[in-house]
Amino acid sequence: MKCPRCDKPINDGESYCPHCGYKLEKKKSRTWIMIGGVVLAGVVLGSVVAQTGYHAFEKQVSETQGELTADPKDALPDQKTIEANKKKNVIMSCMCSCPKPQ
Repeated sequence: MKCPRCDKPINDGESYCPHCGYKLEKKKSRTWIMIGGVVLAGVVLGSVVAQTGYHAFEKQVSETQGELTADPKDALPDQKTIEANKKKNVIMSCMCSCPKPQ
């Protein structure tokens, strides 16, 4: 390292130039600032990704629930379907050796 005033060589870690007495300032490390910036950027990016994923999941769930509860009449079979199923069950029970449903 060289002295900025007299341009003579000085040892690293010196506070003053041994030749001219110039007070040397230590360089402030920007490493911690850079690390903090990277961590902050990671947190912000992670938050954005998490929120985007959550809203996509929420939308998918609401669409699925909408499909399931679109029309309550579709959820239950009508009387005609119930009677047709009863006939199928009777016919099926006659074809096998299982006991008939009561």
